[in-house]
Amino acid sequence: MQRNTLVIIKTTTERKEAFKALQAQIFKQAPSVDCLFISDGQINGIQIQGKTKYWRLWSEIFAYIKYNPAQHIIQLDDDLQLAPNFFDRLKSLTFQHPDTVINLLTDERCFRANWSHLYPIQYNDYWVNYWVDCIHYMPFSVVERLQFKMYGIAADRWAQNKNMSSGVGKQITQRLNSMGIPIIAPKRSLTYHGAHESVMNTDERINTPLDNSKYCDFV
Repeated sequence: MQRNTLVIIKTTTERKEAFKALQAQIFKQAPSVDCLFISDGQINGIQIQGKTKYWRLWSEIFAYIKYNPAQHIIQLDDDLQLAPNFFDRLKSLTFQHPDTVINLLTDERCFRANWSHLYPIQYNDYWVNYWVDCIHYMPFSVVERLQFKMYGIAADRWAQNKNMSSGVGKQITQRLNSMGIPIIAPKRSLTYHGAHESVMNTDERINTPLDNSKYCDFV
């Protein structure tokens, strides 16, 4: 039987207190929601360490969704804070924009062309932005169209620039765009990410901190 909502939190061993805080926020707002807490440590004997193998973690996530389906799938990282009305606002967005992928972390990246020539289009309270990272909402129907697959990402992606991202968001973005699946970003972010250090992309976050407070109405 398909569940209504599944929240997936990708966590590390480095941020135990942040993980506990996010977990508390989720269950305060939605006490009965189903959650999957998935570590970047080791899964089925595969060592998942760092961004060069991050696609393997997503392969495991998609495989889990295939055999444990839910109508609504929320992908979060453990270093986020939720808007106080996170689930209500997301429910409203999914009602207004069915079969659409929704960015849950709104920041400067949402307002430019990323990994494509498609430029964002502004509406009253959201952007059609043709880009998504790894913090998002995705309906089961879209994961199904992605065939529950994440393709391998070759190690030579980082040969010239070790600060390149994991490539997971790029792959998902380009595949969604090729199928014409809408991607939007609300102007007021549903989550907050501070300017703290990154476990996965340490040097890049020192150079370009990911503090999206100016897009939040709750911090």
